[in-house]
Amino acid sequence: MADYGIKISAPGYDARTAENLQLLLNMKYPIAKLDTTNGVSFRDITLTFVNDPPEPALDTSNSLTVYSFAHGYNYVPQMWSMITMITPPASRTILEPYNQDYMTLAQTTFADIAMLYIRADATNINYIVDKSRSSLPGNGPNPLAPCVIKVRTYVFVQDITS
Repeated sequence: MADYGIKISAPGYDARTAENLQLLLNMKYPIAKLDTTNGVSFRDITLTFVNDPPEPALDTSNSLTVYSFAHGYNYVPQMWSMITMITPPASRTILEPYNQDYMTLAQTTFADIAMLYIRADATNINYIVDKSRSSLPGNGPNPLAPCVIKVRTYVFVQDITS
């Protein structure tokens, strides 16, 4: 099979003979592409929790879509999100100021947790809060209000199977 396309090697390596780990770019392999003509290919949003999503019953979890937007493709696109905690909830015990595609918002124990997930489906990019409660000792609710989170989401042209 012919080897063609663009290759860029790391300093000190010849792109014609370099191993893949020594290449910075190899067009033989797909890379994520943004469609700059699609107005939703890049989105910055701020989620402000004024009212708390409902707590689940003990030993259960519940999910609530708190925001979504149509991505404009007829398939499930690849996406990437960077999440930043601006104002943490009072119940927050874990410090992770930045995360990709999901973030722990509040956590009482390992089984009592509130998470934010960003997921794509065939129509939308969805921002989902998932809360879990446990009947284990030390469990407790994970209220999110007041809490402010900033999210930057990129929606790529390729579908999830590319």
